[in-house]
Amino acid sequence: MDRFDLIGFDPRGVARSTPLRCFATQEDADAVFGRMALLPVTRQEERGTLDALRDYGRFCANFAGPLLEEMSTENVARDLDLLRAAVGDAQLSYVGFSYGTLIGATYVNLFPNRSRAIVLDGNVDPDLRLHDGLEYDHQRTNGFEISLDAFLQRCDAVGEPCAFSEGDPRAKFDELRNHLRNNGPITLPDGTVVALDVFTDSVAGTLYDLTALAGLAEGLQGLYDVIHPAATAQRKVLSSEAVQTLVNNQKLGTRDIRPDTPYSSDDSYPAVNCTDKPFRNNANRVPSIADQWERQMATFGRFLAWADPAICPNWPLRNRDVYSGPWNRRTPNPVLLYGNYYDPATQYEFSRRMARELGNAQLVSADSFGHTILGSSTCTDTIATNYLVSLRLPGPGTVCHPNTPPFPFIPSTSPVNGDRS
Repeated sequence: MDRFDLIGFDPRGVARSTPLRCFATQEDADAVFGRMALLPVTRQEERGTLDALRDYGRFCANFAGPLLEEMSTENVARDLDLLRAAVGDAQLSYVGFSYGTLIGATYVNLFPNRSRAIVLDGNVDPDLRLHDGLEYDHQRTNGFEISLDAFLQRCDAVGEPCAFSEGDPRAKFDELRNHLRNNGPITLPDGTVVALDVFTDSVAGTLYDLTALAGLAEGLQGLYDVIHPAATAQRKVLSSEAVQTLVNNQKLGTRDIRPDTPYSSDDSYPAVNCTDKPFRNNANRVPSIADQWERQMATFGRFLAWADPAICPNWPLRNRDVYSGPWNRRTPNPVLLYGNYYDPATQYEFSRRMARELGNAQLVSADSFGHTILGSSTCTDTIATNYLVSLRLPGPGTVCHPNTPPFPFIPSTSPVNGDRS
């Protein structure tokens, strides 16, 4: 704070930077999104979701305007260079998280000599992302499976501190998932109903936050108790906090609203992703892709096959104007990268690839769960501070740990589990 002014910005199309909107009214949006299943399983759910996604594309084509063609990360990186010039800096100092790592990687290859200190945390694989969207999302989905496997293994290893450790956590989790898939929703003691879509969405979301994993374990055990009442009759009732962990992403119910309510959200997420990532699959192939991914990645395969692989084939983009490489332009100073071993959304292998693809980069690893690490580890924060202020970097192969692991610390024997895909 003594060395820098901190400047955040909404990229083009987002929030206060002229939001890209596909609807004029909330009613129009509800009419389209309300027909989409969060996790389509039946043929009827699949057909309804595909029809709604086609309508979504038509609304965007009719309403989003010329900004629709200008949403690539290359354009955002060029905007960032204008911001650098506007504040009077000859070179950029930048910290980017998650998608922000693609902005940073694009910037340093467009403007390598204007890059001073670039910190990228939770890295994408830029080369794969910009050349094959379907395979990128396939591998990204496997990152969630790797993270879940590691969580269940850590739970089993620590024993009692993890509420889900009694028995075999992996087998118990698979039983829960299969019960929801084959037998339908589970009703919790307080009347909350947990269906497969809410369960999958909530587990995926919770894996982003290492501080929430102990609560996830408690919630999973509570669900397991419900389908095994005789064996767990003496166990305490599931806590309200654990219930919230399980349903924290559940959709809100419908409510009365005024006619013609202005649409206040933005549609920048698909606008950016469907511009950057080329999807060559037809939308009608998504059900078979989802079936295949579910066989390969049992928990998250179907769920994430119905994300960008289903949205982007209907996205109304005429001119895909993107920066797709090369990625190896050499910057005056190394780009500082961070990668968590068990990051679900940007798996550790992506950070290793980013380190190889960039022309001058150094990777600091974190033996940690959760998505991104800065702010959760004194070790990583100190390294970032020294780099940003003085351009000092640690030795190669540095591994940091979070300040507060989800369970008592056990050193990892390997940075990643086996590839399930």
